[in-house]
Amino acid sequence: MKEEKIDTEKIIEILRLRINEENISTICPLLVENLRQLQNIVGLDAEFASNFVGNDGLNLFLDLFKNICEMKSLLNDDYILLKRCFQCMINLILRNKKLGVVFWKEFRHYFSICLQSCESVVIAERCSNAVFLCIQESERVEDIFEDGCDSCIKLLTNCLIRSKQNCCWCTWIVDKVLTLPSSLIYLFSLFEAVDDRVILLGQLNSEDNLHHLDQSNKKYLSEFFCQLCRNFTLQRNDSSFMVLFQSTLAVLCSATSDEEKISENDPIKCDSSVLEECTKVLFFIQQLNKSGDEMFAVSKEFDALFQNRLDDSHSANGIKCRLVRLIANICYQNKHNCELAGKLGVVQLLLDCTVKDARNFLITEWATFAIRNLLKENFEYFIVDAVCFESCDSKFAMKDGGNSERRLCVKCSNLGEVILHEKDVFCKRCFKRYCLHKFRLSLGRYRLFRNNETALIYLDGSASSVFLFRIVTELVTRTDPKKMLLRPIFVHIIESGNNQSGCKDFQALIDLVHSNNFKLHLFSLADIYQKSFSEVSHCQQWKDDQEKIDILFQHCSSATVKLELLQRLKTMLLYKIARYYETCFVMLSCNSTLLSGRVLSHIAQGRGDQIPDDVAVIDKRWPGVQFLRPLCELSEPEICFYNYFFNNGCISFPSVMTLTNHLLEEESIQRESKLFIHELQSKFTSTVSTVFSSVSKLPSVSSTSDQVMNRCKFCYSILDQLCNFDEKLSPSEDEFCYACRKLLPNCLDANFHFIFT
Repeated sequence: MKEEKIDTEKIIEILRLRINEENISTICPLLVENLRQLQNIVGLDAEFASNFVGNDGLNLFLDLFKNICEMKSLLNDDYILLKRCFQCMINLILRNKKLGVVFWKEFRHYFSICLQSCESVVIAERCSNAVFLCIQESERVEDIFEDGCDSCIKLLTNCLIRSKQNCCWCTWIVDKVLTLPSSLIYLFSLFEAVDDRVILLGQLNSEDNLHHLDQSNKKYLSEFFCQLCRNFTLQRNDSSFMVLFQSTLAVLCSATSDEEKISENDPIKCDSSVLEECTKVLFFIQQLNKSGDEMFAVSKEFDALFQNRLDDSHSANGIKCRLVRLIANICYQNKHNCELAGKLGVVQLLLDCTVKDARNFLITEWATFAIRNLLKENFEYFIVDAVCFESCDSKFAMKDGGNSERRLCVKCSNLGEVILHEKDVFCKRCFKRYCLHKFRLSLGRYRLFRNNETALIYLDGSASSVFLFRIVTELVTRTDPKKMLLRPIFVHIIESGNNQSGCKDFQALIDLVHSNNFKLHLFSLADIYQKSFSEVSHCQQWKDDQEKIDILFQHCSSATVKLELLQRLKTMLLYKIARYYETCFVMLSCNSTLLSGRVLSHIAQGRGDQIPDDVAVIDKRWPGVQFLRPLCELSEPEICFYNYFFNNGCISFPSVMTLTNHLLEEESIQRESKLFIHELQSKFTSTVSTVFSSVSKLPSVSSTSDQVMNRCKFCYSILDQLCNFDEKLSPSEDEFCYACRKLLPNCLDANFHFIFT
């Protein structure tokens, strides 16, 4: 193969030629061949390249390039000529990097013209490479943008967008551009096409680039994302919008992940509107009642993903997962956002995600992380959710580990939706059967209802009482042999007479009962003073006895005494109501978690011998009336899950404690006992069952005694034996047990004794 001979003088002479509309057809072929020879010899011969620059060849080349760019017809038609020019330029800069500064100053405007006018991808790549070589030696960003920031940003972004994924230095350009204040605002206003923005966001989503973002760019990014969230419900069927939404969401997730590199005043983490809009979108997706579809995190090949959980291309890293992750990042160590999350119901929403997307362990792990931090920042605010979450902690922490069968229901082959006791997985249908079986088992062993007896059922509006109402109404309305032979009488005790907004609350409970063709009977706590009483209307003003009950509670010295007095008064009133309706049974909604906490508080208050009766399925202390606790085998998390699956809510009312110096928020033995049980249950999942099973083995003294005269007038427990003979009791005190006697000094008032007259 013969070596091509290069005539240097001829090359320089041809470079002196200028193109116009008249000679374009004859000059262009000569220039194409001439530039081909020039690019080859510059690339091969360093000495020639040096002589070419020194012999005025560089100036001739600069003039020729300007001449070509000014000819719009050449930009539209003849790509080969431009291609040769850029290749010559690249080879010259590679031989002498200082020439890059010269080309940048002289050609920056013409680079922009080429990128805007030429549709050729090849020209865009060559131009972008030339731009990169021109500016890569500039260590200071100010040197690159000294003659106009906007035009330079436009040029570099054009390079980025036109070269797309084929240019290896795109990330470098983004890094340079985004260090400028408010550059992201300019870029998004300049490039409105979704594809262009997606490319820009994709290049932005890297660790180095994200931490170079200044405050103004981060603030704009959060505002832009909030705007996308507001349009989500309307444009969710637009595929291009969803791609843009997911790209922006991915950037925000990455930008809030590394806590060590994020300042306390980070605009994204401090923007509460991001948390609000995220929660709204996630709630909307959950309302679709899907565990994931082609748009929202389909999860099929989890084994492969478990080995590489950072694989963003996997469908499990979808919108749901990233929304949960962003919520977790924003709430992490941010008390203001945690409080806002409590108001928005974020914990309940995350629990919903873990139920519907149980197989997507990425969602369950991020939800677990978020809920733990929310509970840690403000445990008391999320106390109800904490019970449900911590008691079923294993549900959220479980990973597939390649064993998908752990996610199947233990009773059937359906996909499980709830995990209890770290190992028991149930689908929705089997979980309902499980709860019904426990309820029937607790009562069925005693064969209490055989002849369609009446039973008083107390509804206090709590989750447990709503659960009890649903179960009882379902069983008594059945037509099969499993029908419960019971005629229920539903009652509610209004604890406060000063309630101004309670009519709506009471009406909600009334509507709940009426919707199942039953009647709700309302009584006032002040009716405890009445020897013969009748039910009241839910809008009727209470009688003068309400003043007595208010004074009685005002004389109580602590929240512990008030809570104990309230519980005993309600029990005594339920006994009187049962006698009024001539029924032998009163059904209470006490679950095993509540009863376990009651065990500790009873021990602390000196009611140790009364514990077997207070936690038993059947309490036989009261003459002629048996108090039943059919939910004693069910835990609070199980009841919460049942209510969630079958759309049962709980109804709250202003209670006596709320109106008496808000003592529900103050410390008491009952409250501390409950929190202690919850804390132990979160660490040792068998705490409640162990406490309850241990106490159930203790013998009941009261239930075996028939001597009514030896019982306490207030709680109907057996009177304590007097062991300290130095202690002298008054005639009135010897009618009460030890614990009830301790209540007397705290609420010593004539109104207390009126109860027993």
